Amino acid sequence: MRWQLVGLAVLAASMTARGGVPAQLSVADVEAMTPIDTLPDPAYLDTVFGNQTLVQLQVIANDTSADFGVQLRAIRMLAAYCPTTGPCGVGTTTHDTLAAIVDSYAPITDETPKEVLRLRAAIETLGIAGRTAGLDADVSRLTQFLGHRSRDIRATTANALRVLCNTQAITPLRVRLQSEGIDQVRLAISAALRDLGTGQCGH
Repeated sequence: MRWQLVGLAVLAASMTARGGVPAQLSVADVEAMTPIDTLPDPAYLDTVFGNQTLVQLQVIANDTSADFGVQLRAIRMLAAYCPTTGPCGVGTTTHDTLAAIVDSYAPITDETPKEVLRLRAAIETLGIAGRTAGLDADVSRLTQFLGHRSRDIRATTANALRVLCNTQAITPLRVRLQSEGIDQVRLAISAALRDLGTGQCGH
């Protein structure tokens, strides 16, 4: 319980310092962003942040001083705020925020465990959010991580490419499958190739 209260205090301080939300958030309001096994309910977040929910999620997703668990959930929640009309592509807050997070790790080869988890969350969410746009640029953005040192990142990337549902990912996935030695990752790549090949890309 103590760590939950600490996390809530950190989140409240972070959001208050950034502005754009009420200076005083109740514990119940802050807890809207701190479920452990589920993502927050978008309808409830909207009652907390009003028309600033997406802006606040963007701020928290990029705020490395925020509680780490809250930051991960903010990243994952971005997909729930894609445009209701039109693709969730370049120019939308959700896509551009996720793309920037993923791109920030491209030159890094020795991420900390927390950075690996943050990257994993951003890759997974970009696959979900980007599906409506299916951009070739997102395929390129993600396929570079098929060779990442973390098997979890490699498997997450394969799944994100499956969900993104752009057949441009087939060739890099096939190439990676030839050299991949971890069963967990091979299964993820095989599932992606199967679904991309049949057009039955899953969520």
